Amino acid sequence: MILSCISFKGGVGKTTCTQNVAVCLAHAGHKVCIVDADESTSSKDWVDRRDDALPKIDLVVDNDEDNIGVTIQNLGKDYDFVLIDSPPSQKPISSIIILISDLILVPLLPKGAQETNTIQQLMKKVRNLEATTGKEVPIRFVVNKYKEWIKSNQIFFSALEDAYPGKVLGATIGDRDEFSKVTHSGKGVYEGGDQKASAEVVALTKQIVEILQTL
Repeated sequence: MILSCISFKGGVGKTTCTQNVAVCLAHAGHKVCIVDADESTSSKDWVDRRDDALPKIDLVVDNDEDNIGVTIQNLGKDYDFVLIDSPPSQKPISSIIILISDLILVPLLPKGAQETNTIQQLMKKVRNLEATTGKEVPIRFVVNKYKEWIKSNQIFFSALEDAYPGKVLGATIGDRDEFSKVTHSGKGVYEGGDQKASAEVVALTKQIVEILQTL
């Protein structure tokens, strides 16, 4: 199965979601590969720091729009899950990733109109691709750095559900230092010491797998 994390802006959690879901899937015994399509190669650097004693996560760097579709298709034959860490742009490579994915995961921050505008741009692109190809693009939103005790975050989440019914994951990612802390040793929070952070990514991964099983 091919899962991609996409947004047209940086800093929303694409790499965080990619790495932590990959870790959970690897611990569940799945054969996992990350395709790092972001020019920053953050996921490559993260895998390079990963201890050999941890469950293996393979990685391929490919940000070539003339080749990435073939790369992903071939990897899909050899791995249970291929996760794509996408670039924060509207370049043609993003369209290729969208069309080849079994599920699109869109991380976003609970920041009101600033995020809403980015979502609208992405959905416009998705709908145009659907109209052009005749293929339905399965897409889900995951709220990152969510603080459930803050009213504005609650309002944002509810408004998102109203705007995109059935497309917002109930599993959220909290605003926790552990997510950045563990990256220095090539780990996911599932492999760290924060049980709340670990529970969040386990719930997120479980929900993603359940959706993929229905597609």
